[in-house]
Amino acid sequence: MNKKFSIKSLINKNKVFIFFYILILSISTSLVIFSVVNYTYLIQNFKAKFNNGDYTEASKIAISSQIYNPIKLLMFKGDLKNFLSDSLSSTINSYKNADISESEALYLVSKIDYYGLFSKEIEDFKATLPTIKESNNNFQAGLNAIKSEDYKASITNFSKVSEYDSNYKLALEYEKSSLDKFKKATLDKANDLASQKYYTDAINLIKSDLKDYYNDDKEISDTIASYEKQKADYLASKNTSNSSKAASTVPLSLSLSNINTLNLTSLTSYMLYVNITNQKTYVFKGTKNNWKLLKTLSCSTGKDDTDTPKGVYQVQEKGDWFYSDKYKQGAKYWVQFQGNYLFHSIPFEEDKKTVIDPSLGAPLSHGCVRLSLDDAKWLYDNINKGTKVIIN
Repeated sequence: MNKKFSIKSLINKNKVFIFFYILILSISTSLVIFSVVNYTYLIQNFKAKFNNGDYTEASKIAISSQIYNPIKLLMFKGDLKNFLSDSLSSTINSYKNADISESEALYLVSKIDYYGLFSKEIEDFKATLPTIKESNNNFQAGLNAIKSEDYKASITNFSKVSEYDSNYKLALEYEKSSLDKFKKATLDKANDLASQKYYTDAINLIKSDLKDYYNDDKEISDTIASYEKQKADYLASKNTSNSSKAASTVPLSLSLSNINTLNLTSLTSYMLYVNITNQKTYVFKGTKNNWKLLKTLSCSTGKDDTDTPKGVYQVQEKGDWFYSDKYKQGAKYWVQFQGNYLFHSIPFEEDKKTVIDPSLGAPLSHGCVRLSLDDAKWLYDNINKGTKVIIN
């Protein structure tokens, strides 16, 4: 009786303590159950997203979801490792059984490798794949090309390194470095050519070597523009002294009927005759006193205040485009015959697309000989340096 009394008395004395103890135990149990349930949902959701290929959402779940859930802190790494281990084994077996392609296998293992738990196993597997073997060979070839300063070859090799190769990021850095060195070497060579007044060779070198790598590089475009201007200035100064001499040698009575009686020669198999009166350009092919009319082109020579100079000249340089800031217009497929005087297409805006004036058959130019776009292209493609040009 005394014992019962004492237990009852003890309970009565500690009711508050017992109440809070039971409350805390209940809350703790509820929190554990809640955490377990939530974690179970999280790991199932992660697996579903990963297996369905929604790797971004799977990553968000792994990193950002339930960061304060103690069950996730305790369990997730182990569960993730088990799940990814199974996924890796399944991927490798599927590839070996030819159920998936090599590229699919590389893609899947890259998603598994994102979590950094099986890097060695994944690298060992990738090392057996033809794509990675070839990629490694390209990477090594790129390094060897750098050592021999063959930067064009190193660019090509590094560009072939697979994005799934462990050296991929390093290959991108080497490729950029090689591009910078190749650009500098090319511009240095072009500068040497330009210093010797080989402006056309300098421009062609830049365009041929760098066009595949630089679509819109200001330094390159500015350098080409500078060489174009230097070339034009040089040719203008070089040929000014020839103007009066050329004019004095114009056949006064040149016509289609007597062209083979005047002992006219050309350094090429072509000869051009511009008839200012008729606004025609005649293209002949042949040899001395055996010239045959090949083409008759409608043209436009200079206006009254900007006459096309009469004389006998030779084709010198040519190019596919120029733009005059002075006249606010440009033209395509120019062929130079005297200083700044050219055969070229009808005029275009600076955008190279908008035609300013399509007219031909009347004196309209600033001194050059305008042709249709097709005819200018034909001259550009077929008429070479040294071809005689007669304007009368």
